[in-house]
Amino acid sequence: MRIVNSSRKVIGIQGKTLLPGEKLTLKQGEEQHPMIQFYLKQGILSDADSERKISFDSNIHQAEREKIEKEAIERYKKEQAEYQEAKEKKEAERKAIQGMKKKELLKKAVEMGIECKDSDTEEILKEKLIWC
Repeated sequence: MRIVNSSRKVIGIQGKTLLPGEKLTLKQGEEQHPMIQFYLKQGILSDADSERKISFDSNIHQAEREKIEKEAIERYKKEQAEYQEAKEKKEAERKAIQGMKKKELLKKAVEMGIECKDSDTEEILKEKLIWC
């Protein structure tokens, strides 16, 4: 029997270190060892040759598992869209700041509560506004 470490932790079997996702071939009868059986039941180990893998969520109905997967995908897509939107907004702000003159930059800095000096050049003001 070939087993695979299905957990996220390093485990020791037969004095060997088994990393997550790593496979190990057991000798005939070793799969009956109580610790191996416990790991298989808990989903820490899986049968590498079997198409049906034992896992922690094996008691979750397939429809529920699909629902969870769909929600996770939707949440990921939403987060990516929000990230992209924030990135585009920040880029638009940066471009707007790059086109401003010193008076406009000072006014924007005061609105944002950024401390400025009369000696600050346009470039310094732009950097302050972009990084805040």
